[in-house]
Amino acid sequence: LGGGTPENRNAFDLLHHEHARAIYLREDPDVLFDRIIAGGVPPFLDQDDPRGSFRTLAAHRDALYLQHADSVLELSGRSIEVLTPELIKRIEEYTHGRK
Repeated sequence: LGGGTPENRNAFDLLHHEHARAIYLREDPDVLFDRIIAGGVPPFLDQDDPRGSFRTLAAHRDALYLQHADSVLELSGRSIEVLTPELIKRIEEYTHGRK
């Protein structure tokens, strides 16, 4: 899901389906900010304080994701090659009813 999904009630409500499981891929806000800002300051951030407005937005969204996630996978800037086995393991646990 994209970062703004928790603020789209219709989209976020889909996570409450009885067969749906949400794994929150949680990344450090500074890493996310650096990725977003690489393409320039997007219009949804305060142009005078993009980092500050992003931190506020990220904290708000993080709380929503944490509230609704079945599991949280901390990314901590690690590569996809390192994270993929852990993500697959979690998906398999849900698939086989262990969570």
